[in-house]
Amino acid sequence: MDAIEETLLSDLETKTTTEGYIDLMLASRVIGSDPLYEKALQGLIASEPKPTLEEAQLIGVDAYYAVMSRSRFKPRDHPCTSCHQTRYLMCNNCY
Repeated sequence: MDAIEETLLSDLETKTTTEGYIDLMLASRVIGSDPLYEKALQGLIASEPKPTLEEAQLIGVDAYYAVMSRSRFKPRDHPCTSCHQTRYLMCNNCY
């Protein structure tokens, strides 16, 4: 069983799509792996498109909130016209 688990996890870790990260997150919960959960969470934060309603229900409110709230703090290509920030800070007009 250990060899099968290692093979499955290895396959899941190579998928870099939203669906792949969701699968990895669900697998990390089954085996109780915090590092895999964090890897999946960081992947979801960076991924596009964001999880659908059905996917959000699978990963749970806490994970979905983390994905959506951290996604808005990505670096900008250009300064905000209201607050003139370019990195990670957002004013009410930006949001």
